[in-house]
Amino acid sequence: GYSWPFNGLIDSNDFVAADAVAAAFVDSERKDRGLQPSARDNRPTKHIVTAGARGLGEADLGRVRRLEV
Repeated sequence: GYSWPFNGLIDSNDFVAADAVAAAFVDSERKDRGLQPSARDNRPTKHIVTAGARGLGEADLGRVRRLEV
């Protein structure tokens, strides 16, 4: 497996949005290391889209407000 330091915290009262942000971070790190996106590596994040479609939270990163400090 692969691992790398994050040195951060993802906090949200919307667990679907937090999961979406984390998944985007993982895919960004994978891309930087020359790896395929999670979905192409047989590790899809369907649970995030499904949870968003069922109204359990926000899965669309375009609608998630991010604050980096």
